[in-house]
Amino acid sequence: MRHGKKIPLAEARKNIRKFVDDEVKRSGKHESDLVVGHRIGLTLMKKFMEDIEELRANHVEIDSVRIYYAKSNRLTVNDEYDVVMVPVLSNGSDYYHVYDKPGSTRVAAAASVAALTSSTATSSVIGSSTPCPNVCSITTANVVSAIGATP
Repeated sequence: MRHGKKIPLAEARKNIRKFVDDEVKRSGKHESDLVVGHRIGLTLMKKFMEDIEELRANHVEIDSVRIYYAKSNRLTVNDEYDVVMVPVLSNGSDYYHVYDKPGSTRVAAAASVAALTSSTATSSVIGSSTPCPNVCSITTANVVSAIGATP
């Protein structure tokens, strides 16, 4: 199964515009108050992928990355939207156990149990992203311009 694909710029713009419009209607917030995306540094992403490649070299069957929605406390904002990225095994289980679905009885994969006790467990989980446009040095006007709308 393919988990994601490259999409044309026009489709990306359309999808973001739909999200923004729906969130404005749902939340009653002004567009400039919405978190539309998350910025993650390339150095961190490179290290994340290197960690995954190291696991794969050790025959851990990681075939994708799962991105969870989250909320984090930052220095200036409490409960700001965030994302958490975690490697996913080919059987669909998170390599690092970060989420329990309500009502589920999770059976952890052996690799995930080992990972929980590993001293490097946090090195292959990404969080504390920078929400956009609120904090990440992009203005709502830039986002709106990029998706083809007026502020």
